[in-house]
Amino acid sequence: MVGIKHNLYPLNAGEAAKFLGCSIADLIDKLTSFDYSSIPTLTEREEGDTEKWVAIRSRYPFTIIVIMDRDRNDIAGYWSFVPVDEKTFKRIKSGTMIDGDIALENIPELKPGSRCYMYITMVFLKKEYRHTDAVGAIYDSFTETFSKFAEKDIFFHEVAANAYTEEGKSFGMRLGMSFVTHSAERGEIYSAKTQLILASKYLNASEKLIKAYSAYP
Repeated sequence: MVGIKHNLYPLNAGEAAKFLGCSIADLIDKLTSFDYSSIPTLTEREEGDTEKWVAIRSRYPFTIIVIMDRDRNDIAGYWSFVPVDEKTFKRIKSGTMIDGDIALENIPELKPGSRCYMYITMVFLKKEYRHTDAVGAIYDSFTETFSKFAEKDIFFHEVAANAYTEEGKSFGMRLGMSFVTHSAERGEIYSAKTQLILASKYLNASEKLIKAYSAYP
């Protein structure tokens, strides 16, 4: 995380597609190729149907955060998530629902006053960025995402992820997430209340954001 510095900035799916001069569908194809390269044994069922993800990300472009290297005009990495309702989140935490099962109907209406859950679908950094400030850029974009939603009075009760790799497990634990169960298919489910995640030293969450999460109904 220290040493090499890059000119990095986060973009959502729509912004990243515009910057790269492509469609959201093309962007998702590119990001999907990163998924398969980082987890060579990843199956199409685990990844999910591309058309479905294009529909989800096109409607909710803020659910993909691409870390762009401005100097290279290239993608350093990205992370993605899906806001889900309580019923869906319980299935995810039980290990009986995989990414390929997620559909538009699992995503609740997001409006001021909404209270929902976050499922992290992917965190990826290219190898050449994994020991640079790009790691910090990922963490910072997590904090920024929670802040933007809180400003709209939208809060996430809890966050979960399915860790397929040792790196994924380590990332989750650095965010304060704990092991919940093994996925019925593959991976390990980790989760934590959002307040605990915001307390992680890696996120540098503002006092304002922490207080907002402590007070929300």
